Amino acid sequence: MRRFSLPWSKPGAPAFRQPSRTLGLLIGPVAALAVWLAPMPTLERDARLLAAVLALVFVYWVTEALPLADTALSPALSWPSSSA
Repeated sequence: MRRFSLPWSKPGAPAFRQPSRTLGLLIGPVAALAVWLAPMPTLERDARLLAAVLALVFVYWVTEALPLADTALSPALSWPSSSA
C-alpha cells in the first residue's frame, strides 16, 4: 500500500518555500523596527519593545524563516539583552 506524502515533507524538497523564508528574514526586522518607531504615546518603552519583538517573532513564525524552536526561543533571548 502506497502512503500519501506531501511534497514539502521530503528532505530537500521544499524549494518552493525558500523565497518566503528569505523574504521573512528580511521583513522580520523591518516589521520590528516599524513597530518600535511607530508613534504610540500610551505605551512605555518596555511595552513598545515587547510589541516589536512580538512582530519579529510573528513574521518569523508565519514565514518559517527560522526553525520553529529558534523562533520560540528568540523572545527569551532578545528580551534580557535589550533591557537597560
